Amino acid sequence: MEKKITVEKLGETKIGVKKEKPLPKSILKKTSKLNLRGVRDPASSKKHTIRILTSKGHRKRDKTLKKKIGGLSDKTVTQMNKEAGLIKNTDMPPHLQREVLKHAVSAGFVSI
Repeated sequence: MEKKITVEKLGETKIGVKKEKPLPKSILKKTSKLNLRGVRDPASSKKHTIRILTSKGHRKRDKTLKKKIGGLSDKTVTQMNKEAGLIKNTDMPPHLQREVLKHAVSAGFVSI
């Protein structure tokens, strides 16, 4: 009961051929021409937005954070870290707690 199968070429057909669209221009290419300004606190931005800092804005923000966090008492720094859930060990030295808080604020996890 063997059946004989024959294969015939009917002609060329184009199946699923799509014309590729050009890629959209990058947002960063458009904004590189603009004058970008630094922001004071990235944690205070609206939902679903990204704030872009220039190098000058980044330096200014770091300087401001150093002043603000340096002026806080050790108890306040420990309390802020606990509330934000940044540290598990409460016996951490105060200077390390300040570093953790500074990095959390610069990343946008905590607002001062």
